[in-house]
Amino acid sequence: MDLKIILDFIAAVNSHDAEKIGGLITADHVFTDSQGTKIKGRENNIRSWQAYFSLFPDYKIKIDDIYARNDTIALFGIASASHKGKKWKLPVAWKAVSKRKKISSWQVFADTKIQYDTLQRLFTCSLNMRIMKAFFSLLTILYLLSGCNVLYAQSFFIKQINNPADITLELRFIKTFVKNDNISGTFDGNYDLSVNIPLSNNFLLYAGIPITQTKAFKYSLLPIINEQYYENKTIFGNFYAGADYYGNSSPGHDVVISALVYFPTRPDLQSSYINNYLFDLYSPQKQYYGILTLSANMIHRWNREGFTYGLEIGPDLQIPTTGKSKRPEITLHYGFHGGFTGKDIAVSAEFGGLFYLSSNVKSFTDRFLNSIAIGATWKTYSVRPTMYYQLPIKEYYTKLIDGMLGIKISAEI
Repeated sequence: MDLKIILDFIAAVNSHDAEKIGGLITADHVFTDSQGTKIKGRENNIRSWQAYFSLFPDYKIKIDDIYARNDTIALFGIASASHKGKKWKLPVAWKAVSKRKKISSWQVFADTKIQYDTLQRLFTCSLNMRIMKAFFSLLTILYLLSGCNVLYAQSFFIKQINNPADITLELRFIKTFVKNDNISGTFDGNYDLSVNIPLSNNFLLYAGIPITQTKAFKYSLLPIINEQYYENKTIFGNFYAGADYYGNSSPGHDVVISALVYFPTRPDLQSSYINNYLFDLYSPQKQYYGILTLSANMIHRWNREGFTYGLEIGPDLQIPTTGKSKRPEITLHYGFHGGFTGKDIAVSAEFGGLFYLSSNVKSFTDRFLNSIAIGATWKTYSVRPTMYYQLPIKEYYTKLIDGMLGIKISAEI
């Protein structure tokens, strides 16, 4: 085997040049990961490398030893990468086979549990956290937890501000548009079914269950971009329940204080459901496995001759119920809203996000996950549709997704 081909291939991997990788492999190239999963064909491998580079933007391999025999080369070294400042590094062996001066086979031998754990944390909050004593005062002040369908920056769109007089059923659908996604179906996404039960003019109880329809694949060194490796999965998330208090501190000024608990009812999954987390990026507590989430929220909204503006803020406390780590994590969600409410329709725009208060991060800016959104609600009839579109601001996520389309239908019964 021409050793230059191998060195060029490694250089292309380290420079994250998937197209160059494609030029160095055969049309029938086969990639085999450490679990024995195979990716066949040049185009499938190019897309797989592109997806992997998106997940781990600093992925590198370092070769320490090379042994060759005929058209086969064995390589030994180190693979490393990081996500949100959390680094992993592991010893790896590779086997390369050449054909017609190109690489026809690339096989990986490694214990990839480190990568699996990192991927599992991709869209969930890390658990190796420190508790900040000062935050408990805020947690006490905002003891009641975040309202009925809080999607953080989407709460004004998704959460009904006015206390309904009748029992209300709500169905929500969130569709995430994932870059380089040739697998997800039109109706793959996160569904959420909830019921609101008014107790009085000021108090409301509610409960709901998230249901995700997605494609699943086994963890591998590279994400597989080939439909034959996927299967349809319906996943029930964490059941949640809570209460709202509605008040009017002055004419044209509404206040909503909410309490919410996400119970750890989601089953332990042996497969990776990457899209599952993408679909609910701004409400990940609905999909946490083995974590009890307590959340608090306070909304202030003002209405001046049809023009509305408001803000929300509240803490979230995630308490592990399984696994070795028992250290909770604290986040703070926030949102700012402005819009116009007419006779039949309300239009608004929002800025909001999450602040990872107790996370260990590389820089202060890594603590923020912000987004902007615009949407509208048709509010004349007892059945009220809402639609919005949300864009993440954080560069890391803009490389992964184009945006999120949200649809909600509320019906009084």
